[in-house]
Amino acid sequence: MSVFRQRRFGLLLLAVFVSVMLIWRPWGGLGLQARGLNFGVDIAGGSRAVLWLENSVTASMHADTISKLQARIDPYGLLGTRFRTLGENCILCETTQLNDRTKELLTKQGRLELFIGTGLVLTDEDITSFGAPTSAGSVYSSIPIKYTEEGGQKLKVVAEASGKSAGVVYLDRPSDAILIFDEEMLKETPQLTYDNSTRMFVYMTREELQYTLLVPAVGTSLEDLSPQALDYLENQAGAKQRVLLLGSMENFTHVIEKIPASYRVENISRLKGESEYKWVKRAYGIISDFQVSLGVGSDRIIVEANLQDTRDIRTILSSKTPTELRIVPNSETEVEASLGGGFVREALVAGAVALAGVFSLIYFRYRRWKICLAIIGITMCEFAITLGATSVLGLAIGLPEIGGLLLVIGTGIDHQLIVTDEMLQGGSHQAKSVSVGWRASRALIMIYAAMSVIIAATIPIALLGFSAIRGFTIITISGTILALLFTRSFYAKIIDAISAS
Repeated sequence: MSVFRQRRFGLLLLAVFVSVMLIWRPWGGLGLQARGLNFGVDIAGGSRAVLWLENSVTASMHADTISKLQARIDPYGLLGTRFRTLGENCILCETTQLNDRTKELLTKQGRLELFIGTGLVLTDEDITSFGAPTSAGSVYSSIPIKYTEEGGQKLKVVAEASGKSAGVVYLDRPSDAILIFDEEMLKETPQLTYDNSTRMFVYMTREELQYTLLVPAVGTSLEDLSPQALDYLENQAGAKQRVLLLGSMENFTHVIEKIPASYRVENISRLKGESEYKWVKRAYGIISDFQVSLGVGSDRIIVEANLQDTRDIRTILSSKTPTELRIVPNSETEVEASLGGGFVREALVAGAVALAGVFSLIYFRYRRWKICLAIIGITMCEFAITLGATSVLGLAIGLPEIGGLLLVIGTGIDHQLIVTDEMLQGGSHQAKSVSVGWRASRALIMIYAAMSVIIAATIPIALLGFSAIRGFTIITISGTILALLFTRSFYAKIIDAISAS
């Protein structure tokens, strides 16, 4: 039976086809683009931002903060994100994409507070762990939690005494801030009312329970800061450090001019399609509200968010930073590719030239063009399959990953030459008396032993967390294993067919 009619050949073709689809992703467009591959900052460029640590920190706290941020946005070291310290209170972050989600993960501290009424009942110190979120419908998701023994008992006692009350869970409640809002907004938010005596919002839940949003707020017109708001800001100077504008900076241009200089001014813009009451709750850091008489979720937090956003919340809660962080204004800049914009094209040209050289050397060695085509064909298949695995893993390709890819290709050609020599010459003086099957087994045993050594040597490096070369080890391990599964034994079949012809 022809070698190309064997099941192994069909599996190889299927693996190559799937890999090409993962790399190309034609459903995103028919242009010849590698949409499924991510490139690191060195190759594709990216974004840079400086993070300011609000409080003075020690060297160990600085290192802990970087470790927590790394765990949030690049936990496995696959995306090429880099952090380094700048002075005593700054951290430089370089990443391939600094979008809104990434900024949220970088700047949230992870400070959790649970209130019943206006009383603080629990904090993150009373919770030992947060489980993997699960979907609780099209709008809600839930985060399993485990309380400390003391925290769980305290929550039970307070919940029983509170009866039918509203409980609220805050994530990074802006307790050091005063919120300024447009007075016209209240006309469009029936769920929200404003208490002039306490200068706080009151929210009405679907169960018709009320709770107070525990951050002071003052209303004003957009034309000028109202005298009442200015008087309140002046009285709170020193006690509060920030002013949060509920809207864009442009809308509050005339208001900002009158805010006392002792305040740091920030804004919280409304997201597209976001309702006003959700906007306000997001500004206050409210991630959950519930009816105490129905339980506190007992062992979970119910979040009004999709599953991906809830996973981000869980990630933040599970990696709380030692201090608050914020992005330094005007510190966001683009990072140019240090290897140059044409590096990928030049690398492909260099690879093509190298393959031509390999083809020439192989032909010079064996004088049979079918063997040359077989080796080059199998090498291209291994190249495509390894890149397909890179796409599945979401690995950002940088210099270390290219090094791993070259190692996979180089060892692959080396192993094919071993098989070729063994199949054609037998590896001994008694070649004619040794069966072809024995020769193939002998060659494959040597190759499998070599591959096992490579895998055994690189796995500890991948597990120990050396992020700078983790991509190298992952490419090496995955490429070696995939070659073991799809190409090594099949190549022996090809050489057997060629030698018999």
